[in-house]
Amino acid sequence: MTTMKTAISVDSSLMKEVDAWAQELKISRSRLFAMGVEKLIQQYKSKRMLAAINAVYAEPSVEETAHLDAMYTTFGNLMVDEEW
Repeated sequence: MTTMKTAISVDSSLMKEVDAWAQELKISRSRLFAMGVEKLIQQYKSKRMLAAINAVYAEPSVEETAHLDAMYTTFGNLMVDEEW
């Protein structure tokens, strides 16, 4: 994996916590920041995916229901007498 050096501004109280956690976990501050960003991105991707899934499985709108009813009225009788 290729790494890229960057500079960010962080509140001093947060930086103290970062230092403490990095020391406790025996990892670098850079690794701790990377882990946090990776987790945040993963959470946002999961939320987007869940929203997309929920949209697909949401109750149909009034327009969609009317369209489906019309299709069933038109084509539903074709399937009633067919054997599988």
